[in-house]
Amino acid sequence: MFFVFIARCLAFLPEKVLYKLADILSCVLEKIVGYRKQTIAKNIALAFPEKSVSERVAIAHGFYRHLADVAIEIIMLSRMRPESLLRRFDIQGAEIVNEIMRQGRSVILLS
Repeated sequence: MFFVFIARCLAFLPEKVLYKLADILSCVLEKIVGYRKQTIAKNIALAFPEKSVSERVAIAHGFYRHLADVAIEIIMLSRMRPESLLRRFDIQGAEIVNEIMRQGRSVILLS
């Protein structure tokens, strides 16, 4: 419950500030906490056996940055208006979905 309260409060900060917090969160997860460090290193080595150690470290660093950005963007979603949210997507084939729905059939969308 405490984390939900904190997340809702953070959601009202400007995007620029939230992305700076994501940078800090990324560093905390990677350098201080070492969140799933061995698992990430193992998975990257399995996925990219041809990469050098320094390239794998760069990929891991990118993973932590992306993870922190996603966490912050989830927090931002709680305050986002539908119009603002839709501007972030490029929806293709919506007419097909609308036609199926007009026919009274169910639709499941995945991204």
